[in-house]
Amino acid sequence: MGDRVSLAALIDTAIDLIDAAAFEPARWDDALLAVASATGSKTAQLCAIGGPGTMAFNRLPGLDPDFIADWTAQSFDHPAINSRIRIGMRAPVLHTLDERAFDTAQDGIDCPEYGDMVRRSDIPFICLTNLVRAPEEHVGLAVLRGACQGNIQGEERRAFDHLARKVQRAVATSRAFGFREARTLARGMHAINILAFVCDAGGRVLAMSEGAEALLGADSRLSLRGGRLIETVRGRDLSMAAAALRLTALSVPVVIDAGEGGPPLIAEFAPLPFEIAGIPGAPCAVITLRRAWAGVEARIDRQAVPLYELTPRETQVAIGLCSGHSPHQIADALSMGLGTARTHIRRLFDKTGATNLAHLVAILSAYGD
Repeated sequence: MGDRVSLAALIDTAIDLIDAAAFEPARWDDALLAVASATGSKTAQLCAIGGPGTMAFNRLPGLDPDFIADWTAQSFDHPAINSRIRIGMRAPVLHTLDERAFDTAQDGIDCPEYGDMVRRSDIPFICLTNLVRAPEEHVGLAVLRGACQGNIQGEERRAFDHLARKVQRAVATSRAFGFREARTLARGMHAINILAFVCDAGGRVLAMSEGAEALLGADSRLSLRGGRLIETVRGRDLSMAAAALRLTALSVPVVIDAGEGGPPLIAEFAPLPFEIAGIPGAPCAVITLRRAWAGVEARIDRQAVPLYELTPRETQVAIGLCSGHSPHQIADALSMGLGTARTHIRRLFDKTGATNLAHLVAILSAYGD
């Protein structure tokens, strides 16, 4: 009787935290750990698998971050390697599967590195279910269990089934609020005349400013395919590049070559705070687009040069950056080595206080009439 009361208390605690996480994404780690506790498991996982079978979102508290990074780097979440993913993605929504449904032992034989990592991390058992199952994204809940805990069964299995429904409802609520936040953010960008696309962790465009929407209709260099922002000629997926910021923390501008004599477009990426981008379907990153400004040389020479005491060479490099050119292109245009161009760029960082290349370009190109 005492055990049942204790389990009921653990379930109630988990439900309270799940309900809170629906409105406060930063609380999902606590909610997942509570799910693990209520099911007698090592940890719990909330993840999203994108259309190509790649992990678009992965919340897995309680495990070593280095292990998670190594797991991701070796693509152990790919369906071709991991039968838990491959078989789990085919299951109906809220149909629970435990370790008996998977071929983990054979996976370890086919890919010894995968099998070794499963053993070293002591996660030989799993229980999972789909919360959202759609062509563009699967959202799933799982609990991972160690050898001493064994395969899930009995009351722990029933607790998982019960909590999965609560998590499904909370994810739906978070996704609805995410769309609303994305639209609000896009409207704010429009108010200050910024061409902006708001993306989620799966790389889908959730909302765009009115100017960005107008640009899509007028500029053949960009298109929206399957909800993703694509550079038409090269096929680059700009919205996935923005979503990847949460994994790489890189923010390198992309230059979209001029079409039919028009100026190049410069795409810049910015991740949103973790508290906002904390759940599948929530806004994760923003893509902003701008045209390389005409007259940038005169503007930098008139205002940025005296403010930051730029040398003539630094000025030339600054003009190149603000015109959307890469360090390689700048080096070629100025007949200097790539190392020399990078040295000038580092000096521009020092003088302006910029923290990354996108920030540097924003600082330097902020000067105009």
